Amino acid sequence: MRRVLGLFVLAIAVSAGPAAAHTISIGYANAGAGSVTFWYGTYHDCTESPPTEGSLSLVGVSGTSYPIQTVAFTQSTATKPIGLVDGTTNFYATNAGPLSPTNTLGLTVACWQGVTFTNLSAGTYQFTYIPIANPSAKWAPWNDGVTTNTVTLSQSVVGGAAAIPTLDPAMLLVLAFAVVGLGIASRRLG
Repeated sequence: MRRVLGLFVLAIAVSAGPAAAHTISIGYANAGAGSVTFWYGTYHDCTESPPTEGSLSLVGVSGTSYPIQTVAFTQSTATKPIGLVDGTTNFYATNAGPLSPTNTLGLTVACWQGVTFTNLSAGTYQFTYIPIANPSAKWAPWNDGVTTNTVTLSQSVVGGAAAIPTLDPAMLLVLAFAVVGLGIASRRLG
């Protein structure tokens, strides 16, 4: 009897896998010059506690220079954030593991939590969800694809003005002489 009960409990625990995890979407959108907000979506309502939970860690990879940063989720909205485009800047968890460009789970995202990173440039980054000590089912990631993955941020997503060209010291010296020369010439003519 104990063995049957133990197998029954084990079967329930194994079958409960993804059902206990409810973050089903990860997306990102421009948040100003050099800033991007990453959004986690859950099918739980925003009125359920907690409104936000955990942190996101971001680091540059594959030649992108960006030291590891970990920032807590602080933003919450019941409306799909502007800039999230399914299959382009927003992806969904699947039962198979990898992220999908479409929502194959059939669950509607009802709440989003966001975290903004600054000083970004176009490139490839790795994100990792950092849960709190005792995470709620509301924000527990559906699978590893939502927990940690890489993303390539384009210039259009990172946004901001084009880079201002820098001048080397020799060019600055030439410009300084030109300004002084113009000043002397204008005095002689005036």
